[in-house]
Amino acid sequence: MSAAMSDINITRSYDVDMGVSYSVTKAALNSTVSKFSAQYRGQGVLFMCICPGTVDTGTPGHMTENEKEAAARLTGKFKEYAPHFTGPSSPRDSVRSVLAVIDKASVEAGDGGSFVSHKGNSQWL
Repeated sequence: MSAAMSDINITRSYDVDMGVSYSVTKAALNSTVSKFSAQYRGQGVLFMCICPGTVDTGTPGHMTENEKEAAARLTGKFKEYAPHFTGPSSPRDSVRSVLAVIDKASVEAGDGGSFVSHKGNSQWL
């Protein structure tokens, strides 16, 4: 599982400056998955990264004021990127979306090494 936070275009276009460590580790994951895909594609093994979208996993009650402010700024960036965004999806809906992407993906279709959203493309929200 990857995250839209690792998409360089989102960061550049919307000045998403929060979550640096999280974003960097997800970007490293994307690169690693593409390398494994290159290594095993010939054997028919599919490696790909999928972002599940924003998922309502519950808000931690112990957020500091700085964390709350950063979360509010990030939500603002989400709405700037996708004005139709109304909030996180349920875990059930997210899993359904991710499984639908997996079911359609294949090495033969060129999906190996890709980094896609829960919609199977680069539309993160």
